Amino acid sequence: MAADLKDAAMQKLEPGVELRPGDRRGTFSNHWLHARFSFSFGSWQQPGRDRFGPLRALNEDTVQPGTGFDMHPHRDLDIFMLPLAGAVAHHDSLGHRTIVRPGQVQRMRAGAGIRHSQMNASASELDHHLQIWLTPRQAGGTPTVEARDFDLFGRPGRWCPVITPDGRDGSFVSDPGTFLAAVRVGMAEAATWSPRAGSMVYLHAIDGRGTASIGLAGDRIRLGAGDALAIARATPVPLRVEGDGTAARFLIFEFAAPAAD
Repeated sequence: MAADLKDAAMQKLEPGVELRPGDRRGTFSNHWLHARFSFSFGSWQQPGRDRFGPLRALNEDTVQPGTGFDMHPHRDLDIFMLPLAGAVAHHDSLGHRTIVRPGQVQRMRAGAGIRHSQMNASASELDHHLQIWLTPRQAGGTPTVEARDFDLFGRPGRWCPVITPDGRDGSFVSDPGTFLAAVRVGMAEAATWSPRAGSMVYLHAIDGRGTASIGLAGDRIRLGAGDALAIARATPVPLRVEGDGTAARFLIFEFAAPAAD
């Protein structure tokens, strides 16, 4: 293996760049749920892991058949549901009853307040999904719920935009400067993301095994399932991800640089 390939067991590369190993995420398990938390959530509270810019939660949930999250409230959050396997049955106080399946992403804009339940839609199969919470710049407003079809991982080596400031390619529109995209890369495939100078970038490995080249010091970092790379202030050098012996799926978030004090 090349001498510049670094494992995610390392926590720091250089100031402003951090590797966050997936096996150090928070964990919760009971008879119906197994969850992993990238940020402080519920009873798992980790200093310095409350958020990353507006990214408040990135949870990986596996829900047993016929079970799930009963009706509960939210407000002032944009909540994105990304099924990986199985299906999620959504019911909310606005009257929506929908099934969200792999290849779809649901956004629930909680606004001034909404109640919803989120259940495994199957009586025999596991529901495996990612749940993402973003804090919007403006509080309040009318709650909305919408699911859209995306070719998230069907075009190897090509980022699929999920959230953009302008709604390109059918993506959801969010706050100015906010992006979320997904990609799948195999052994002979790579994808490149060009961040804006000074922006905040968070790269999350969903599964498989891959590498990321961040361009700051020529380092290649090996990333496995659940590992993340957090860049507090990006340079305009492209970030490259590729498969490392197997296919890998990634999410990338980019947020506008925080306002100066």
